[in-house]
Amino acid sequence: MKRCEETELLTSVLKDVSRSFYLSLRMLPQPMRRGAGIGYLLARASDTIADTAAVSVAWRMGELERYRNVFSGNGVWEIDAAVMQHCTAGERVLMARLKDVFGLFSRLPDGERALVRDVVEVIISGQMLDVVRLAEVDGMHLESDEELWDYCDRVAGCVGEFWTRLGYLTMGDAFSQEPIERMCEAGKSLGRGLQLVNLLRDLPEDVRNGRYYLPRTRGLEEKELMREMHRWLYNARNCVADGLIYASHLRDRRARAASVLPALLAEDTIELLERASWTEWQKRVKVGRLHVFRAMAEAMIYR
Repeated sequence: MKRCEETELLTSVLKDVSRSFYLSLRMLPQPMRRGAGIGYLLARASDTIADTAAVSVAWRMGELERYRNVFSGNGVWEIDAAVMQHCTAGERVLMARLKDVFGLFSRLPDGERALVRDVVEVIISGQMLDVVRLAEVDGMHLESDEELWDYCDRVAGCVGEFWTRLGYLTMGDAFSQEPIERMCEAGKSLGRGLQLVNLLRDLPEDVRNGRYYLPRTRGLEEKELMREMHRWLYNARNCVADGLIYASHLRDRRARAASVLPALLAEDTIELLERASWTEWQKRVKVGRLHVFRAMAEAMIYR
């Protein structure tokens, strides 16, 4: 693959499927950027398969299993037309270029390739679990806090640990001088918090579609549901606070900025959600562009 094609995958293609992660990726120090970008594209592709709600659960589970087998080195990926019919424009480009992404993955150094493989396999396990739950006759609902924490760990907490291990692998002490396991736990907590914020922001829409990610909330009245939402906002705030402590232990300025940015945006979103009425929440609370620019500037000077 030509260098310009690799650059396109890790810039314009990635940007079209996640503007928020793209901002953090561009801030990362060069040694971490390639592995992190390839890992994101591979996980985003499996997420596209899992979210193809217009096709059957059996089909999605089969495609995810096939994807996991290809990812593990068994076979060659061939795109199914059913996925392409129900994608966004950016997702269609990613799925059409997925063979190229696998090619980049295969050329990563052994250690980076192992880290990417481990994190994507954990993410796929969370996506498959989500697909199965959504297929339940009476809608998707979680029954315990532990189930929600497990889901957050599978789809986001593991990313915080991956990010940390990739930093130590590619940068050594220049990444951080803290013990790696302590930093992995803090990175996992940040990932959990970011996922909780995403779930809480999208909760009214999910409820309308029969998805109850907050435990034991199916059938609750608006007032009771809001009370549970605020309980989980408190949990999300604590996790994001762990993430800011995590960032303060990073020695490299770019790695620190890339970690701080999503935490700052999550804090802004939490504050908006805490003040929002149910009617405002239903309109999907979102931080404005000026908040994003301010957070980017603050991230670059964070200590």
